[in-house]
Amino acid sequence: MDARIKFFEIVKRFRGQEIRSKNHCVFRFETGAQVVVAKTPSDYRSWDNAVSTLRRELGLTPTLGRVGQRRSRRVKQRSSPPPMRSVHIRNEEIEFQTAMTALGVKRAAWR
Repeated sequence: MDARIKFFEIVKRFRGQEIRSKNHCVFRFETGAQVVVAKTPSDYRSWDNAVSTLRRELGLTPTLGRVGQRRSRRVKQRSSPPPMRSVHIRNEEIEFQTAMTALGVKRAAWR
């Protein structure tokens, strides 16, 4: 349904009176709500926005947030530590950390 038609159907259903219509149409309702709409809107979404504004002013939309069903919580699995790297020095296999320590490299620079 076209949003413009929907807007005027809501105005008609809730007995809104058009107060003036020079460059904008101003509607006032029995509840005291007043809604203003441009006669020639430049944005293609303006009628959709006007319908939303009208519904809010007339109290047709819920004001409190609705709580939905919560998603299950994902528990992150801790990964196992990386396997120890080994280095070959003079045809012998030595752990990486031992080799770096032997060469005098400080621990922070290993990364």
